[in-house]
Amino acid sequence: MNSTAFTIFSPTLQSAQPLACRLFEAALSRGKVANAYLLVGRAAADKLSLARQLAAYVNCQGTSRHKGGSCLVNEADMKLFCLNCQWIAKGEHPQAWWMVTGEGKSQKIPVEKVRGLTEELSKTSTFVRIIVVPQSDQITFHRPAANALLKSIEEPPANCLFFFFADSTDDVLSTIVSRCQIVPVNQSMQLGYWSAGAVECVDEEVVKRLELARAELVLNSRKFFGAPNAQPYLRAITDGLEMSKQLQELCKALQEHDVEEYDAAERVLDLFVASEIEVLQERSHDNAACARYISRVCDLAEKTKRQISSYVKQGNAIESFSLALNELRHAHSGEFSCAKR
Repeated sequence: MNSTAFTIFSPTLQSAQPLACRLFEAALSRGKVANAYLLVGRAAADKLSLARQLAAYVNCQGTSRHKGGSCLVNEADMKLFCLNCQWIAKGEHPQAWWMVTGEGKSQKIPVEKVRGLTEELSKTSTFVRIIVVPQSDQITFHRPAANALLKSIEEPPANCLFFFFADSTDDVLSTIVSRCQIVPVNQSMQLGYWSAGAVECVDEEVVKRLELARAELVLNSRKFFGAPNAQPYLRAITDGLEMSKQLQELCKALQEHDVEEYDAAERVLDLFVASEIEVLQERSHDNAACARYISRVCDLAEKTKRQISSYVKQGNAIESFSLALNELRHAHSGEFSCAKR
């Protein structure tokens, strides 16, 4: 799966998930694609688009693939797609696209289904086979099914690439997590997100405040990862309690304008994560340490949302998030010392 081209993903997907797109582009260009990837975060549609567009790129038969990308991202009309891209776009490719989903009332993935897949993958194929498990949580992708796939993940047949999707690494069996490269795929919130109608019942003044807060979060993150040992900054900005106060004030601003408590906390946490991702993807688009750190931040935010939805007090949950985040930043800051702009 070695390639030197960079036009793999659509402009829309590159804008929504710049870090994930650049990680895959760098891996393909260097011929260092992992056997398996675990895509974590709540952007379910973007996860599927990443896997589908990559599958189209590595299997496209179009003449302009190396210049403009696969038919899937280069042609507006599906009638102009090559046959492989048509099949992949429809999710109907007989060999290059495999979706492993649950069945029955339990929606668990049957062990027999996994065994049948491994048998098919053992056969020779001229296609790059993309295997997607869209629900990789321990309930759906339970231990017996996961165990049946472990050998194929560790020693995949030629031209096989596995994609596992989950909200958080905590939802996935450790045996799967340890065999995957983790890629964060968080909800996209570009500049102007708040004013684009994503948050209803928020007046212009609150929109401005949230946009200013996002800019401040980005600035603070840049300062930290640019100079993690700057003591004045550590005392004034990245202290956990100070961060907690800042995030809680934003939650309160939303709640004062008829946004429910959980929704307010979820959007503020997503705002922070989006800001952190923005800064780190600027600094290093193919740094595995960067991806690990962001994945852990996403997991931490996800845990906090679940705590609040389980009736833990919002203030307590956000304070715990902020303190844990501060520790996480310090633990990982040295890994980014070579990733300065």
